[in-house]
Amino acid sequence: QVRKQVVGFMRFLKDRDATVLFTVQNTDSLPTDDLEFITDGTIRLDATRSGTTVRVPKFRGSATQSGDHA
Repeated sequence: QVRKQVVGFMRFLKDRDATVLFTVQNTDSLPTDDLEFITDGTIRLDATRSGTTVRVPKFRGSATQSGDHA
């Protein structure tokens, strides 16, 4: 139910050409695939033993360069 409301709200904002940044925490019990599907971009922050990484797996309408960057 909550997911449907969030998706509806995101569509409402998109229809009005709003620029919005949502933050969610991805878990095994509550994946974010459905929310990522309707977004124009996804930024992933991951903490590992070697440090924190930032990935941009989806950025619609823009060219990106894959790989690690310093």
